Amino acid sequence: MPARLPRIQCDPLRLRQILLNLVGNAVKFTDTGGITVEVTATASDANIVVRDTGIGIAPGALPLIFEEFRQVDSRLTRRYGGAGLGLAISQRLAEQMHGQITVESKEGVGSAFTLRLPLASPAA
Repeated sequence: MPARLPRIQCDPLRLRQILLNLVGNAVKFTDTGGITVEVTATASDANIVVRDTGIGIAPGALPLIFEEFRQVDSRLTRRYGGAGLGLAISQRLAEQMHGQITVESKEGVGSAFTLRLPLASPAA
């Protein structure tokens, strides 16, 4: 990783809210193993990846996880709690900052949520 990452164009409070949600979910759904947060940059974007070794998400549920009030499995709602709003809100906040959140997951292995945000212009 470079000693200094480039600046990103974002609202710091919104960024904090997104990261708290992504890391909070990783903690909530990871009983064993670990959680990592990695930051990389391309020529135009910063990518913040929150990766866990938690329960993972079934392939059929992946297209639904960014919907409001959507819980993948009602048994998980009872066990882990939550209203099903965190990822939907986080995705909207990312989009308002001209970014996006994507996910890769394998059930029983873990998940990786990537927040992509544009880099700030050099004059910023």
